[in-house]
Amino acid sequence: MNAFLLFASSFTIVFAFSFQQHNIHYRRYRLAVVNALLIDLMHLVLLKLGSGATSSEMVAFLIGGPLGTMTAMWLNDRLFATAEAEA
Repeated sequence: MNAFLLFASSFTIVFAFSFQQHNIHYRRYRLAVVNALLIDLMHLVLLKLGSGATSSEMVAFLIGGPLGTMTAMWLNDRLFATAEAEA
């Protein structure tokens, strides 16, 4: 269970950081605030579980980050492609 939670927290943190970059660049204040809360929540999960992680849990954590970045990039392209093209 901890491996899944560490994967999920890594995925979500990196996803949220990648998504946040676009929020800040395009000045989406409300999304930035909600996203910052998500980042903080996932940091709490990570701090609680990460310090005692086993090797397999660390691998799960390391897999989550790259997948989070790719998913955030894909989602940003889909959600905001027309708005950013007009800007």
